Amino acid sequence: MELILQALCVALTASSVGLGASWAAGALAEAYARGNRIRSESRVSGKTLWGGSDWSWLNGPVSVVTPALEGIRLQGQGTSAAGFRRFLADSDRALVRAGLRRDLAPLEIAAYSVLAAVAGAVLMLAMTLLSGLAWPVALLLSAAAGAVGSLAPRAALDSAAANRVSLIEKRLPFALEFIVLAMEARSSLEAAVQVYIEHVQADPMAEELASVLHDMERRREPAEAFGGLAERIDSPGVSAFALAVRTGLENGQPIRQILRTQSDVARQRRYQSAEVIAKEASARATFPLMVVAVAAMILLVGPLLMRMAQQSPF
Repeated sequence: MELILQALCVALTASSVGLGASWAAGALAEAYARGNRIRSESRVSGKTLWGGSDWSWLNGPVSVVTPALEGIRLQGQGTSAAGFRRFLADSDRALVRAGLRRDLAPLEIAAYSVLAAVAGAVLMLAMTLLSGLAWPVALLLSAAAGAVGSLAPRAALDSAAANRVSLIEKRLPFALEFIVLAMEARSSLEAAVQVYIEHVQADPMAEELASVLHDMERRREPAEAFGGLAERIDSPGVSAFALAVRTGLENGQPIRQILRTQSDVARQRRYQSAEVIAKEASARATFPLMVVAVAAMILLVGPLLMRMAQQSPF
């Protein structure tokens, strides 16, 4: 009787997986056709909907998945499609903060998530079946591995964005001091920023200031260009600096004095952040130290208690 129930369970699971796979294949083929049509139309109009990755070994799978995702983005309806569009918008902001928007597109991040989910599910399914686990357990674990895999690309992107923003916050006081010194040598704000960009290499702050100058060259007002900097980075220090410069430019205030003040404020904020991190580190270290102390007590007292228990007449 137990074997019959197991066989029925396996048959039902296999049939449900087959039906789900056939439905997913049909939906993917339809979305792929829509995406190909949209891509051909974008080529005719001269618009680029997604970029190209430097990971050449992934370009093939990504080029297959991306058109289907583009079709879902433009023509999908319902809560899932709205959530997917929100995911793309969040990925676009994260790419901008990470400085990767010129190399990657939000649709490519979604494609990497799909590929990571498939790879994780297939690998986990193969491992569980080789280890001799039952089909239901193997399918459950593979589904969990696919879900975790789908989150990996976006988690890596968010981590890269957070690290870059943190580095920009650290470099902000030095950049402001450099620009102030250049302005004291009778340079304009644009010329001082250009000098900083030329003298500091491989610096994310210099990259963002170069984007500000590029916006100015496109005939945007300096206040709007610095406002765009605050929107791209979206951090307290950069936002305060951009707001102060924008307000000073609009009201005709001396920019050099504003930059000097913002440099002091940024340095003070950095010191306060370091103090907060130090306090949190000491608090977080309390529990591991307690665990180590308890483990040491067990190692010291445990053998003694075991010996006393063996020698006890009771």
